[in-house]
Amino acid sequence: MCLALPGKVIEVTDDGLLRMALVDFCGVCRNVCVDTVDSVSPGDYVVAHAGVAISVLDEATALATIDDLKKMAGC
Repeated sequence: MCLALPGKVIEVTDDGLLRMALVDFCGVCRNVCVDTVDSVSPGDYVVAHAGVAISVLDEATALATIDDLKKMAGC
């Protein structure tokens, strides 16, 4: 089974080969390739799987999803 999670973009970098973002997943920050989605900026939310962004979410949807995931985890 695969799991994709929403996270908040902290910063975006572009080295000329790949656009990467530092993404905060509830306090755990990871580098995510954002070349696979349209424009992202710090403060945006993305859904990522295996280090690759698969979609961009609006803030309300992202926060609701994060809240639901926390409830499922018993947090």
